[in-house]
Amino acid sequence: MNQNKKYNILPNPKEVIYGEGEFDLLGCSVSVDDGLDSRVVAKAVELKTTISHKTGKAHSFYREFREGEKEIKILKDENLPNEGYSITVATDEIKIIGGDDAGCFYGIVTLLQMIEIEGNNLPCVTINDAPDMAFRGYYFDVTRGRVLSLDGAKKMIDRLVRYKTNVLQFYVEHTFDFIEFRGGDRTENDCLTTEDILELDRYCYENFVDFQPSLSTFGHLYELLMKEEYKHLCELVDYQPLGNPWLERMLHHTIDPSNEESFELICSLIDQYLPLFRSKYFNICCDETFDLGKGRNEGKDPADLYITFVEKIIKHVNAAGKTAMMWGDIVLNHPELLGRIPEGTIMLNWDYCGAPNEERIKAVADANVAQIVCPSTSAWDALIERATISEQNITQMVNFGYKYGAMGMLNTTWGDHGHACHPECALYGTVLGACVSWNIGTTLGEELEMAISRSVYKSNTNIIPIIKCLEVAQRPTHLPQCLAWGVSRAPETFVADVATLEQSVIDAERMHTALLEIDGDEDLLFFLKNAAEGLAILPSIALEVKENSVVSKELHERIEKWFADYKKAWLTSAKPSELIRIYNVLDRV
Repeated sequence: MNQNKKYNILPNPKEVIYGEGEFDLLGCSVSVDDGLDSRVVAKAVELKTTISHKTGKAHSFYREFREGEKEIKILKDENLPNEGYSITVATDEIKIIGGDDAGCFYGIVTLLQMIEIEGNNLPCVTINDAPDMAFRGYYFDVTRGRVLSLDGAKKMIDRLVRYKTNVLQFYVEHTFDFIEFRGGDRTENDCLTTEDILELDRYCYENFVDFQPSLSTFGHLYELLMKEEYKHLCELVDYQPLGNPWLERMLHHTIDPSNEESFELICSLIDQYLPLFRSKYFNICCDETFDLGKGRNEGKDPADLYITFVEKIIKHVNAAGKTAMMWGDIVLNHPELLGRIPEGTIMLNWDYCGAPNEERIKAVADANVAQIVCPSTSAWDALIERATISEQNITQMVNFGYKYGAMGMLNTTWGDHGHACHPECALYGTVLGACVSWNIGTTLGEELEMAISRSVYKSNTNIIPIIKCLEVAQRPTHLPQCLAWGVSRAPETFVADVATLEQSVIDAERMHTALLEIDGDEDLLFFLKNAAEGLAILPSIALEVKENSVVSKELHERIEKWFADYKKAWLTSAKPSELIRIYNVLDRV
């Protein structure tokens, strides 16, 4: 009988069978079998240290099993599945058996959760577990305004590892120290450095996470193609910026694929970035080439232009010994191109709506092209994740992927319009993606919400309904509307009616009050409280603009105070990067 309610382990294990009695951690040692990977040994030492802190006593670690001692034994059995493990808690010993080194690692990760939940006395239990998907990834946008610091990225990795995520990608356009962007006012505060990438690659490897490069190589090249020396490579001729780089980064600036210089430039970016990663994969992106055939290549077939350039990029990546990945939107809009995708290329099949299209996933499977399904935490243009959308999107996409034999899942967090949402304000969707891709039997509902609230936020209160209420309060206004108002000074920019805006203020303030009264991890709750305050301020701006066409001094002072806390939260995990742009948007009002 599966009784995983008791331990509330995340992701939910496949089988949990409880026995009689308890194992007392006091006085136990931790021992590893000879030949285990050094990364497993390091995690076993972490387990020993955690037990010592829990019990207040020194505990021993051994590289061999010792008869007659109360031990936690860690060993391999290749008859178990890859990444799979079993844990047996008896009154006199604990055994962690992994199908491979990763399985041993995940067994330790699970035992650490069990100790966190139960303390020094662990109820006797047998756990048998293995993932449903081999590829369980997380994708984070470091281009649209927020560049993670090294410490912030490591915190993110630690959180992902806790829930058995094994792939990480960062979305990069210009936010790496490419030689093409050096000079001017650019500093290490604006981008990831070679040293950052190398250290994160090492850190991920030590935690059984494959850190995979992802680089925009066709569309979404605004910053590159706005530089004087590269403007002639833009598909759009003599493009004049409109004063909103947040929007323009998303909508324009596809490179001219018919110019050989374009390919040389893209190869330069790839050749600087690719060697820094030990992963065998490289995500070339190639999505949303909106301008193709509308400028220098007007009159040519956009589909043929697209696939011809993509083939060249993939060939270059393959020649470097890497397997190419690419977003699937353009190809799926021209399904005749599926047959021209170079063999071995992996399609990243994305769909971010609450009711994703199953047929798009089936189409790739029917074409015998390898694919990874890509849902989203739905945190763009926002201060907090859209949980009611993302939970449906994530669970359905993963289940469709499993049904059609996808390699796995890559859960995305995008940052359109300044990446205003702190990663700590998108944790429900982040953790849900990890849980569902490990165990597709994971079911939505209060039980899972409580498990996530306890595990992530260390709270005995269900945090998720508060997040969902803030999501509703967020819908009538968001930062892009404030930016549009700052530019146009047209009150009708704020389209919501007064009653809706007033209700948003009430809801956000009510949720802020509720958060003040909740127990839990104060650092994480600080992010949610700050988001709630911001979500009360944005509709307040709209209300004053609708009534007076200006914002009062009192509200300006409130914005200043809120932003000081927002900045503090931002800098706990990110470089300054484009934080000032968010302030400037609010200062304009």
